[in-house]
Amino acid sequence: MKIGRNRGFTLIELLVVIAIIALLVGILLPALGKARKNAQQLKDGTQVRGIMQAMVNWASDNRQKFPVPSVADANDQTVIHVNKNRTGSILSLMIWNQTITPELCVSPAEVARVLPYTDYQYSNPVGSQGIQQGKYAVYDPRFLGSSLDGAAEEGVSNLPQGGVLTGNNSYAHNAIEGGRKSNWSSTLSASQAVIGNRGPVYKQTITPNVNQNEVWELVAGQAGGRFGASSETLFIHGSENKWEGNIAYGDVHVEFSLQPDPESATFVDRRLPNPVNQRDNLFVDEKNEGTDANAFQTRKNALLRIWKRGIPYKNQPFIEEHVTLDEASAGGHFFIYVDGQQ
Repeated sequence: MKIGRNRGFTLIELLVVIAIIALLVGILLPALGKARKNAQQLKDGTQVRGIMQAMVNWASDNRQKFPVPSVADANDQTVIHVNKNRTGSILSLMIWNQTITPELCVSPAEVARVLPYTDYQYSNPVGSQGIQQGKYAVYDPRFLGSSLDGAAEEGVSNLPQGGVLTGNNSYAHNAIEGGRKSNWSSTLSASQAVIGNRGPVYKQTITPNVNQNEVWELVAGQAGGRFGASSETLFIHGSENKWEGNIAYGDVHVEFSLQPDPESATFVDRRLPNPVNQRDNLFVDEKNEGTDANAFQTRKNALLRIWKRGIPYKNQPFIEEHVTLDEASAGGHFFIYVDGQQ
């Protein structure tokens, strides 16, 4: 009686199977990558909406005003400094009151050195330089809106995490001084951008005529820098040369914008006798809005940035990094954090 032998795969059959598997992997990987990016985009939008909703809830208990650290800490119980309204302090004030969590401030699509603040102190924060060493503090000042928060100005120490300096926040928000201060409130406006994914540095390439939108281009990055065209912010949701991101508006709706000047955001161009509406680049302080080209305090167009040294206060001059970081820092009024700064 003959017993048949088990027949294994031939070399050709194995190669065919391997080729099929490689083909399937090549087809599925891009789809999986896209699905992952879509999931990150949706979760990120949920987080932006969560922060925006918390701000509106805050406003309902505070005369319709969003969180303002200089008001909450008017008696210098937390920090002693004129420019208290930096991004880190605003978010920390909300965390202290448990309207948001530290984890909510870090985007799932984050690409830079940004980590959740895991050592938040809800009482007697050691970083406080206020009266009685934080006994009556109203937020933990060590929460960093960026890795380069104004440590020297607020007595706050940057916290090494994993051996490198990190920030604890992914999101940019509108300024809360000058003409923009009136927009730091619960306006319920569907066109008023308040907070969202941060963006790169742009410059205006064409001064528009009547009924012509402004044209912007990414500023070329300096050697060793990662701002402008080299900004890490382009890779949060966008691509190598295009910004995309989630933006929350005053009525708490969140839009995923495919460009820095979405159609829903406009400002009034007052350079001409008959003012016209222009699309608003959310990351640029358009100087053609307002009667004085240098009057940061008079303009109301959206300016979503991470504010590392507070907001320019009263008559302090403001310089935006339109071209080079050196130009901005030379004046000593360097309020904005830009990805890639060391």
